[in-house]
Amino acid sequence: MAAIAVGAAVVAAAAVLLGGEDAAVVVPPNSVAMIDPATNRVVDAIETGLNPASVAVGDGVAWVANVEERSLSRIDTRTRVERRVALDATPTDIATGFGAVWVAYGIIGDLARIDAQRNVEVERLDLTVRPGRGSVAVDADRARVWAAYLDSTVARVNPATNGVEWRGFEGAPVSIAVGGDSAWLANRSQASVTRLDAQTGVEVKSITVAKGPVDVAVGGGFVWVANETDDVVTRIDPDGSSTTTVPVGDRPTAVAFGAGAVWVANRGDGTVYRIDPTSREVTKVIDIGETPVGIAFGAGFVWVTVQGR
Repeated sequence: MAAIAVGAAVVAAAAVLLGGEDAAVVVPPNSVAMIDPATNRVVDAIETGLNPASVAVGDGVAWVANVEERSLSRIDTRTRVERRVALDATPTDIATGFGAVWVAYGIIGDLARIDAQRNVEVERLDLTVRPGRGSVAVDADRARVWAAYLDSTVARVNPATNGVEWRGFEGAPVSIAVGGDSAWLANRSQASVTRLDAQTGVEVKSITVAKGPVDVAVGGGFVWVANETDDVVTRIDPDGSSTTTVPVGDRPTAVAFGAGAVWVANRGDGTVYRIDPTSREVTKVIDIGETPVGIAFGAGFVWVTVQGR
């Protein structure tokens, strides 16, 4: 059981042209930055554990997966007070839903359910015998939790019973997102995104994207893919029939949707890009500094995890 432990010149020019500006708050390594979408400014930086990566927000709490420390940072979104929750394995991704934070342990192929109120692990599912990077997503509409692992395992879990309803897939997914009637898997090695029917798990279509897809998000009527190698974000129509690309910063590593915009964390140049989902235009470049890694929207803010260079 887990227990509480208290705890470049081109980019600069682009920022000027697009109205970018330095962060209002200095963001140190091993922290999570809060961006106010109304002003596009960093309003706070909260200390986390070592090497924060994935971030998820739900029910008044921002959760951060601290990879090197094997812990979660539990941050009250109102008071911004951080407490540490110790883990016994390395978290590779997290998601929130159904009164829990779901933690993918990609290295050992497990999925842990942690009670969001008691901060203790209440269930551990062994999803794969061939471990690899793991990703997790919550499908609020259909009341399911999805987990994907690099070894070609995708599983759908019923949170009411903690039972695995479906398991399959052929590929090497590094990220998963669920929206409407589909689950979307980013396949880095194939430079593609796979669309699954969220009810049956059957593959509907494979869509070619730019090189190095590492993260996927759903929002604004589209699917968004961060492509780390080609430094672009791919926009996919809901039916997967067409794609367009948006140039972003150096090494985009995470993408999220919120406040009517697409947000992209670029780890190579220390920036966050804001994209208008309809026009596909970059409307703001926000200088975070250091190495932004994970990004999420919740409680009225954009949350960006930051590691040291």
